[in-house]
Amino acid sequence: MKLNLVERIRLGQLLPESGNVANLRILTELRLRLGITEEEHARFKIKADGENIRWDPTVDTTTDIEVGDVAKSIIRDQLLKMDEAEAMTVEHVSLYEKFVEGDNGDGPVGVVE
Repeated sequence: MKLNLVERIRLGQLLPESGNVANLRILTELRLRLGITEEEHARFKIKADGENIRWDPTVDTTTDIEVGDVAKSIIRDQLLKMDEAEAMTVEHVSLYEKFVEGDNGDGPVGVVE
């Protein structure tokens, strides 16, 4: 799934910290894939600023990240819970579109009738 750096950071933050062992192992692997590689660190020109990170806004940070079906289901459930609780922020909207509405980043959201 195509995710930019902001989406990767936000996605890592919304993943649950508790659950069954099988799901936690899947989420641990996903967290590792969402992390920034050394090559990306250099290419995005990342700078640490206390607890914040900054990068060159002119660089396309979109990366194809493998997200399996179980992880997608967990993410979808988390986003739906956030939406129901009115806890969504503007930074979550693109994740909602990709994981709940079905836009995988390759084009517009499809409509099934």
